[in-house]
Amino acid sequence: MAKDDYHVIVYYLLSYLYDCLKKGRPVDKSIIRLEAYPEEIDPDYYRYILEHLLKDGFIEGLYTYEAPILGSKKVVQFRGVEDTRITPAGISYLQENSFMKKAYETLKTLKDIMPFI
Repeated sequence: MAKDDYHVIVYYLLSYLYDCLKKGRPVDKSIIRLEAYPEEIDPDYYRYILEHLLKDGFIEGLYTYEAPILGSKKVVQFRGVEDTRITPAGISYLQENSFMKKAYETLKTLKDIMPFI
C-alpha cells in the first residue's frame, strides 16, 4: 500500500486518536490535519476521508459545514478538530479490519515520525 492510500491514512488518523483516548491526551490539530504526514495529501481527498470517517461513525466531535468558494461552488470545511475522538466503532474497525493491518505494515517504517504507533 502507498502512503497516500485511503486505508493507510485512516489507520494513521484512527491510531492517533485511539492513542490520545487511552492516554487522556488532547488531540493535536496538526496531526489530524496531516500537517506532519510524510506524503502530501490533496485537500479534496483529505475532506473525503474525514467526511467518511464521520459518516461511518468512526470518529465524533468534528463538525462539517459548507463554505462558499469562488461564487457558487461550496466546499466542506471542518470545525472542532481539537474535539475529535475515536468511537467504539472506530476502535473495532482499527483492530479488526484486514486493511488496517496492511496499513500498519506500510506505516511501521515511518514510526520515527509517528511516535504514537
